[in-house]
Amino acid sequence: MSEYISEADNDGIPVDDELYAAAPTRKKKLFGFAWNEGYVAPFRPTPDIVVETFISNTQLQPHDVFVDLGCGDGRVVNAVCAKYGCKGIGVDLDVALLEQCKTNAEAQNISHLVSFQQQDLFQFDFTQTSFLFMYLLPETLEKLKPTLLPLLHRGVPVVTVAWAISGWDHWSHFCSAADPSGGPAGYYTYSISQDQ
Repeated sequence: MSEYISEADNDGIPVDDELYAAAPTRKKKLFGFAWNEGYVAPFRPTPDIVVETFISNTQLQPHDVFVDLGCGDGRVVNAVCAKYGCKGIGVDLDVALLEQCKTNAEAQNISHLVSFQQQDLFQFDFTQTSFLFMYLLPETLEKLKPTLLPLLHRGVPVVTVAWAISGWDHWSHFCSAADPSGGPAGYYTYSISQDQ
């Protein structure tokens, strides 16, 4: 078990010690997080089964720009760019995790497709975004709603792992991904058709 987090603090969800070691600035308790430093969610990697299910159910083109807010170790944005050859942007505050993202992209030979930015996600410029992915806490998703709504009206699909965006059920579709580790069981895709 990681020295940064205990099983009791994490609701029994297994913790990958190597990934947490990549971010040694973490606090000891998952929900006693460094909110005052600008962090809006603790690092919890998207389970592989969710990544695989998402990629198999998603269609992107080389001209698309896939953005992962709170990208962590970059596993989602790197996997998407490797599969579809599209451009990708990972946004996170944690320098150590962003370095891991870059290392992983180099290992996959996709450095020319993906970039990583150390930035507050509330300050991110979504102008080029054609697909948005997030694994963030419900409180953060709620705060992002004013930013996300114009993206939806522009036709940008928005995906959230584990938690729904409150009040947006009529725009969402849930995709289940059975995770044997007991992690998040799927993701929500939000989109607004042109006639809405």
